[in-house]
Formats: sequence, C-alpha cells, structure tokens
Amino acid sequence: MHADLQALLVACVVTMMLCVGLDFPLASWRSLLRNPLPLWVGLAAQNLVVPLVGFTVALLFRDQSEIALGIVLIVAAPGGPMANAMVHFAGARIDISVSLTVINALVSLVTVPLIASAGFALLAEENAAIHLPVAETLTHIAFIIVMPIVSGFAIQRIAGRSVARISRFARAGTGVMMTLILAIVCIANAQVLISHFNEMVPAALTLCLAMLACAHLFSCFSRLDADTRFAIANESSVHNVPLALIMAEEIIHRPELAAIIAVYAQSIGLLTLVWALIHRRRLAPAK
Repeated sequence: MHADLQALLVACVVTMMLCVGLDFPLASWRSLLRNPLPLWVGLAAQNLVVPLVGFTVALLFRDQSEIALGIVLIVAAPGGPMANAMVHFAGARIDISVSLTVINALVSLVTVPLIASAGFALLAEENAAIHLPVAETLTHIAFIIVMPIVSGFAIQRIAGRSVARISRFARAGTGVMMTLILAIVCIANAQVLISHFNEMVPAALTLCLAMLACAHLFSCFSRLDADTRFAIANESSVHNVPLALIMAEEIIHRPELAAIIAVYAQSIGLLTLVWALIHRRRLAPAK
C-alpha cells in the first residue's frame, strides 16, 4: 500500500476509535455489571470460539498461504464499529455490542498477539518464516486502538454535556470513517481484487458463515434472548478490518494478505446486512 494511503488508513482508524470512546454510554456499565452474562458470553465467543473457527477454515485453505494467513489476522483482530452499526440497524442490543467493542479493544493488547501467534504456529509447516513481532504489534495496538478509546472516555468525562450534544455526530463519524476505510482498501488492492476475487470469495464466505453460525449457537447455549444473541454473533464475527490490514502491511510485511481481508470485509458486510434486515422484520411485530 502506498505510504500516503497507509497514513490515511491509520488516521481513519484513530478517528473511528476516538468516536467509539466519545459515543460509549458510560452509564450503561452499571446495568451490564449487574447482569454480566452477555458480556462473558460475548468475550468467550470473540476470543475463544471464533479463533478456533478461523483456524479450522485457515487449515482448509492452507495450500493458499495468502488466504490462510489472512484469515488468521482477521480472527486475531478485535471486533469493529461496523458491528455496532449493524446491531443498531437491526434494533438489537446496541449497549452490549458497543461494550464488547470497547472491552475487546482494551484487551487486544493481550489477545491479538496470542491469537495471531497461535494461528501462525498452527500453519508453521507451510509458512515457517511467518512470525508476529510482539513489541511492534503492542505498540501499534496501543497507539491506534487503546489510546483513542481511552481519550474518548476522558473527553466524555471532562466535557460531559458538550460531548452528549455531539454524540450523534461521533456515531456518524464512525460510519464515515468505515466507508472511507473500505474505499482505501479497495483502491489500494484493486489489481489483486480483480485478478483473485473469484479465488477468495469461497474462503471469505466460508469464514463469515462459520463465524456467524458458531457464535450464534454458542450464545444460544447460554439461553440469551434473540436481540442479545444477534449482538454477540455480529460483534464476534465483524472484525476490525483496518487493524488486520495494518498488521499485514506494516507488522509482518505481507501486503498480499490484504486481498482476502478486503474480500472478507465485503462479504461480512453483505451477510450481516441481510441478517439485520431479517432480524428487524421478524421482531417488528413484537416491538
């Protein structure tokens, strides 16, 4: 990816995570802490169930290293704000979705290196030279994910009512940043997407459908309501695409992995939008 596009991508991610921090309803923590089961189920789905699903799909496509390694980076990345938008559109539990986005972003300093390293180790026979530099990974996550969210919390705490007035603009800003990020991804990887799109669609769809199905089933076992199950399945399956791209481009220096990440972004966006429409229509009479 060109240096200018890379810098713009990082700036978009930082702005997007700052908007998440600004828009996060801190008061909702009290009610969620009184009934933390959805949060625990969501964290387990995101950091245990989905990585195992991703590793299984990666093994199925291990003969195509650019697909297998890209899948590992996708499932290692925490949930992204796009999941919040889908949950909000579907009329499901947006408080749980945003809470999981924030918590997963904060713990990503630990989870991302662990999950990515485990996935690379699993594929070691085919990709012996691949490893994730832990220090560099932690630095990137701290500066582009954790610090912007914490800054959003701090601004919200200090400014109070002023931030409340601009919260809707922060939400809109997140959507704008996501659109811009997807445009950057498509522009930067246009040639690869055109030449290898058909090869990567089966892997991307397999990954997306498997993650959504397994995360939903996992939440069903906990006897959570439909709105909560939808929020958890989306949050666990819609990953932070920009972070996965930055890991591919800047940390392990494998820009060819961006193609499967870009196809995944389009696939998961389409699938979750369809599911959100179905969920919204099904629950409309009850609401």
